Amino acid sequence: MKFAPGQRWYSLTEPELGLGRVEAIEGRQVVIAFPARDMVRRYTGDDPPLVRARLNAGQKARGLSVEFAIEEVVADGALLVYRGGGEELAERDLDAVLDVSTPENRLANGQIDDYRMFDLRHAALAIRHRMLSSPARGFTGGRIRLFDHQLSIAHDVCERHRVRVLLADEVGLGKTIEALLILHRLLLTGRVETALILVPPALVHQWLAEAYLRFNLVLRVMGEGGAIDVESEDLPEQLLDAQLFVCPLGAKLDESFDRSEWDIAIVDEAHYLQLGSPEFELVAGIAARTDHVVLLSATPDRDGEQAHFARLALLDPARFHDFASYERESAHYRVLAAAADRLAKGQVLDEADRGLLADRLGDFDAATAPALLQRLLDLHGIGRVMFRNVRARIPGFPRRVFHQVDLKEGNPDRLRREFLADIGRDESLRMTGVDKDPRTHWLDEFLTAHPDDKVLVLCATRAKVEAFAEALVSPRRPVARFHEQMGVIERDRQAAWFLEEDGPQIVISSAIGAEGRNFQVARHLVLLDLPLSADRLEQAIGRVDRIGQGFEVHIHALAVPGTPQARLRRWYAEALEVFSRPWHGAPALAREFNGALEDALLARTSEAMDTLVTKGKERNAEIMAELEIGRDRLLELASFDGAAARRLQAVIAEVEADGELESFMVNAFERGGLDIEILGDRSYAVRAGLDYHRPFPGYAGGTMAVTFDRTVALAHPDRALLTWDHPMVRDCVDTLFEVGNASVAQCTGPQPGLMLEALYVAEPIVAQSLRADRFFPPTPIWVLVDMEGEEVAIDAGALRAKLKSGDSAVLEMPQVGELLPGLMERAREIAAARGPAIAQTARAEMRTELEPVVARLTELAVVNPAVGVEEIAVARSELAVLDECLQGVRVRLDGLRLILVAEE
Repeated sequence: MKFAPGQRWYSLTEPELGLGRVEAIEGRQVVIAFPARDMVRRYTGDDPPLVRARLNAGQKARGLSVEFAIEEVVADGALLVYRGGGEELAERDLDAVLDVSTPENRLANGQIDDYRMFDLRHAALAIRHRMLSSPARGFTGGRIRLFDHQLSIAHDVCERHRVRVLLADEVGLGKTIEALLILHRLLLTGRVETALILVPPALVHQWLAEAYLRFNLVLRVMGEGGAIDVESEDLPEQLLDAQLFVCPLGAKLDESFDRSEWDIAIVDEAHYLQLGSPEFELVAGIAARTDHVVLLSATPDRDGEQAHFARLALLDPARFHDFASYERESAHYRVLAAAADRLAKGQVLDEADRGLLADRLGDFDAATAPALLQRLLDLHGIGRVMFRNVRARIPGFPRRVFHQVDLKEGNPDRLRREFLADIGRDESLRMTGVDKDPRTHWLDEFLTAHPDDKVLVLCATRAKVEAFAEALVSPRRPVARFHEQMGVIERDRQAAWFLEEDGPQIVISSAIGAEGRNFQVARHLVLLDLPLSADRLEQAIGRVDRIGQGFEVHIHALAVPGTPQARLRRWYAEALEVFSRPWHGAPALAREFNGALEDALLARTSEAMDTLVTKGKERNAEIMAELEIGRDRLLELASFDGAAARRLQAVIAEVEADGELESFMVNAFERGGLDIEILGDRSYAVRAGLDYHRPFPGYAGGTMAVTFDRTVALAHPDRALLTWDHPMVRDCVDTLFEVGNASVAQCTGPQPGLMLEALYVAEPIVAQSLRADRFFPPTPIWVLVDMEGEEVAIDAGALRAKLKSGDSAVLEMPQVGELLPGLMERAREIAAARGPAIAQTARAEMRTELEPVVARLTELAVVNPAVGVEEIAVARSELAVLDECLQGVRVRLDGLRLILVAEE
């Protein structure tokens, strides 16, 4: 392809963008502007999905103030010039919404496709219409179980004009999946194209794996040792070649990075961002210039409310500008929690509740309990910035079974030194003699007694990992290792090895494996050491105690009685009850007890520990009670819209049960020259057949197993889950727009003659940034006319069943050449007449959906300071612009099939 500035090209995969104009050629890329949709696209120059827009004699040329029938086409260097009726128009000046699709040209020139490709094209148009308008778009593509709380958050967040939220679900509830659901939805709806994901170094490869294996998203690593050399001078060009990046926090980055623009930024384990640190300043700069920002942390306030407030300010600095005001509001929300809780449970409100509601909501007697609850939760300002689901409200978690393992042998003095080394107070300790350690003996016996169970072992340091691994490994017992002195790639390989069904029975990890990683394949967690922080212990348990685990989780805490480790185990078991139930509340307890706890652990007698356990148990009960009735409870209610999740689940279930996609893809495989073998359970094996010549999107050769059933896909990781969101399906739909737009078929009928079958597409003329396809996706219009120009009353499917391949020689017949222009014009008139009604229906749907949003935001701003003037202005502007633009419609020709009718 030879590109030159001013040339006009159109996209095969996005024909709705209209007529594009080459703006520049930059290295390996060509920059094309699409004025009709106010979009600019960059394509690699190798094989972009573009076709040169060439008008032929007889077609109409239209510019800003001129329109004429083309009589002659001449070349002016690399550009074309159209002449006719004494007028002249350069191609650079063509109207951006001019219909330059070429079915009529190909038909006139005898360039036809297999007649069956027209039907696939028709099906692709119908499928794309459903895909673009579906509320489930972007939510079905993940190879995941679809949990209500995750869908609720992702749906709520993606409906906002700007996504700026903190996902703070408890450990094991799937914050990574929530973030990827949000990213996937925004990518597929065209709202974002570039993404930066900042994570602790230990989690880089987990994000790579989760994004690719679950959502078919390919992330590139930015940072030391990654795919991008961040000190390279051509960083900006490298950024153009890749859209989605993951970057380890703390990596060395040059100034080019600071100038890079992103559509969305995601920060995992955001509690590591400490005010004044380089990492905090980096994220602050990115958040200030990025529209969409998502922070993730299961323990957002573990280092105190002020640090938590500073991170909230990254998301909304106007809302969170004064800490004293924030504290007052927090106390205010606790008053609302009890009434909200009773509304959620359907309980009768007492007089105090009714007085509170009257004060906050005015007249509420006519409202239902769900409507009252929603209005009350709207008052909770932080609920629009932060989401927190807790496991107490979410089904699907395993029961924790605690095993206190008292080791009868062991050197107490040695174990005391080991504890001091673990907490950084003795650097002289060396791990020796581990082969004779009672913990090694217990592990050896346990692994032998449970040969079919996977086991995760956590300890404090790298030295312990290596020492215990060497003591346990044997030719018949491989041991996976995971610690901070491994490279990120090697850690990921070791974790993946352990997760394999035939991988090692045991993985031994240092503290680095206690956060972020999913070791859910294990049902036994063995704790050789306990951290001093209770929330870190909860994080460690969360590696195996995760939603969907499906088993009891067995927690084995090993200690020699009388040692600091045994006392710490008692603190967690009796005072905080961490081993028996999910726990939160670390900041307050840490501030109050950590100093005394360390002294009691190291004391020569147990008296101090006895006193501390009693006090700690009482204080923990108080904190749990406060959290249950306080601000967190209100936040939890605001974080999960069960009704919205159930509606979305119903849509997804209907879409996935429908056989339309399965039928379409099986047909596409066969038309593409692929052989298919039924595996059962809506599953197929696909391989290249004798007629396979043109590459099929997403097929890499060999045998590929696919399924259209989510349950089957989860049970068979080797089978690709094909949904409307899967890239193979999307690319298949897109590539079908490159073929099938001109064909010839024949059938029999009561009278001989001709019929012309035409496909048109009705679409809005509006900037793509307004996402009008939510309401008005490109809509197929099918028209069939006979040789008199009368519309034929027959179903498209019934006609398709009667057709067989036709001879292109019919196009050379003079009478056909005379008839075709009139038939095409008649089909165009019929299609154009249907366009306004389609547009009005879309406009009505848009108003039905967006008018209540504007009204709610306006009402909410009166009582909730989290709703800003800018947000309301954007919502009103969006409504007004769409209301005006959706009154217009463009009807574009997409395909033609000439049908020769022979007498029966």
